Amino acid sequence: MSFVTITTAQNSESADMRFVFSPTNSWQAFAVLGLPERLGHLEGKGLSLAKAVETWNLAVRSRKAALQVASVSAKIRAIINAERDAKKAASKTQIIPASMLS
Repeated sequence: MSFVTITTAQNSESADMRFVFSPTNSWQAFAVLGLPERLGHLEGKGLSLAKAVETWNLAVRSRKAALQVASVSAKIRAIINAERDAKKAASKTQIIPASMLS
């Protein structure tokens, strides 16, 4: 499964932590990797956006690195739009085989 990293920070145990999104059709497409031991049972599990943000905010070392659902949602929308636009641009540059023209 491929993940898109939304943000990174240090957890409460000073280890690296990542907030990730997996482009799937599931509403549980978010995960937090690198959680502290006390939250280890949630490590890498698919979570809803709200639950993933809550988990992140419980684990993050610096309150400046805390997240809000709206800001994460906007960032994901920007990633999805950029990917869609890139696919659209790539399809316009593909050469159509002559056999398909007749």
